[in-house]
Amino acid sequence: MTTNPSSVQNIHYGDVLVKYGAVVNISEDTPPYIKPTIDLQKFVATSYLRDGDIVFADTAEDYSVGKATEIAGANGLAVLSGLHTSLSSTHEVPSDVPCLLLQFISIQETNISSRSGNQGVFD
Repeated sequence: MTTNPSSVQNIHYGDVLVKYGAVVNISEDTPPYIKPTIDLQKFVATSYLRDGDIVFADTAEDYSVGKATEIAGANGLAVLSGLHTSLSSTHEVPSDVPCLLLQFISIQETNISSRSGNQGVFD
């Protein structure tokens, strides 16, 4: 990652845990950029964040694992969720299917916490 502008931005677990609250407007609070040397062809269109997507931190140095932020302001921006994140998107859910997002978030956070075993990240 870099602070030098490039074509794609990246939200990683540290952003979710420390920098962002429940909602982040990425058109106003610019995430770091992916270095231009990285091959982005492996990412399909649905990998890029859209308004309403939820990005979870799937690891942490403490018990904040599972913290999430909702994406806003993605209008046309190329942003990926990156290192140690889990993306949840309801954009592929048919509009006639009721979504119980708050219940889903609680289940997702429990799954992440139990999978991680609350293990830390060490350099």
